[in-house]
Order: sequence, then structure tokens, then C-alpha cells
Amino acid sequence: MIGQREYSAFVLDLSVSGLFIQTHAQPRLGERVRLYLSPATAPLELDVQVMRVKKVPPALMAQAKGGLGVRIVSAPAEYDRLLAQLGIGENAEAFELESEPGRRFRVHAAQLGGSRSRRVDVAASAPDEAQALALEELGNGWKVIRVEAV
Repeated sequence: MIGQREYSAFVLDLSVSGLFIQTHAQPRLGERVRLYLSPATAPLELDVQVMRVKKVPPALMAQAKGGLGVRIVSAPAEYDRLLAQLGIGENAEAFELESEPGRRFRVHAAQLGGSRSRRVDVAASAPDEAQALALEELGNGWKVIRVEAV
């Protein structure tokens, strides 16, 4: 949706931070747009900002993919789950572990001597085990801030 007008589009690439969509819509750079995705599960509504416009003449659309590069401003938690199902993002491994026995934990960690933070979802039998698994996945240079059951 751009303003009150609806356009169709194809998602050609998606990530944790943005998407590239093929469409005939022509929003301005920096414009905020509502994007409705229709995966096999329930539809998802994302608030995105146009960061790149790649224009291609209509005659070349089959060979060169024109469209919009958009940055995700806000997305529902289901978008993270969709990415995990597709094997994309930091939760991809956590999704694979869901079928394993045990409880699910979300471990929040901070970079030692830096400003970065990470969130890791793991399957474990107890919070201490979840913390150890998350630190093993993150590697050196991280400390656990908190562990929560999910």
C-alpha cells in the first residue's frame, strides 16, 4: 500500500533487515510503505521504508529485475518465525531445534567491551544449560544479560 493505493509485488529477496520486491509501484526514496506478505501461514503486515529504487524498462523486466529495496521499520514476531523457517537470521537454528525435547529459552547477551547485543533462542532442560548453549553459539566476547523461558 502506497497511500491509499494497493499494488501487487513479488518478493525476490528477504532478510532480517529488509526486502527487495519487484513491483510497478513507484514510491519516492525515503517514503514509508505498508507491505502485506502472504506466506503459506497467516498474512503479515510490515511497515517499511523505501531505500532503493531500481527502474528497468518494461521490455527488460524478464531479464533484469527492477523494483524496490526496502528497510523494515516494524514487523510482527511472525516475520522472524517465517525467516527462521526459511533458514534466515539468528533464529534459524532455534527453529530447527524446536522439535527436540526440552524447554525453549531466549537468551539475551551483550558484547564485552562493545555496544552490540544479541538474542539467541535455544532448546534446553534448564536456564543454566540454555545460557551455556547460547554462549557456545555466540563464541568469545559475550556475556549473558538474562535468560527467559519462551
